[in-house]
Amino acid sequence: MVRWVRSWFAWRRVFVAGVWLYEENAVTGRRRASRINRGGYSPVAFDWLDAGIGHPLINHMPAWRSAEGQVSGRYCH
Repeated sequence: MVRWVRSWFAWRRVFVAGVWLYEENAVTGRRRASRINRGGYSPVAFDWLDAGIGHPLINHMPAWRSAEGQVSGRYCH
């Protein structure tokens, strides 16, 4: 129970690339990408997201839910 509560506050910024902010949860190992700029386009770093534990999040939603299509067997945002 304590681990679950700690995981809410364990998100840390790892890097920013283009319009995306990449974060990792220090307790669970889960990774997420959040769009920080509405203008322009830059691809999501799926290789980095996939290396985490569990399903990655894009804009606070599971990556498969925010997908508009699939490219090469991977969901793209």
